[in-house]
Amino acid sequence: MIFLTRLGFLWFLFAVVPTLASAQTPDVPRYVGSETCATCHAAETEAWRSSHHAKAWMEPGEATVDGDFDNAEFTHRG
Repeated sequence: MIFLTRLGFLWFLFAVVPTLASAQTPDVPRYVGSETCATCHAAETEAWRSSHHAKAWMEPGEATVDGDFDNAEFTHRG
């Protein structure tokens, strides 16, 4: 009887549990782009665009960097 109980438990572990796990695993979401989200979230998009968070994603250049760094020096940890 103990043998059958253990056999049943092993069957459950190797046959049923993986099936349950794979059935509950959602598909990996894919990136759809900011413009897709903006169609439904216009207010949030506009608030983000006018914030410093949007500037963090910009490529650095003359038009995007606020500050004069000509001849600037920076020393970190000595």
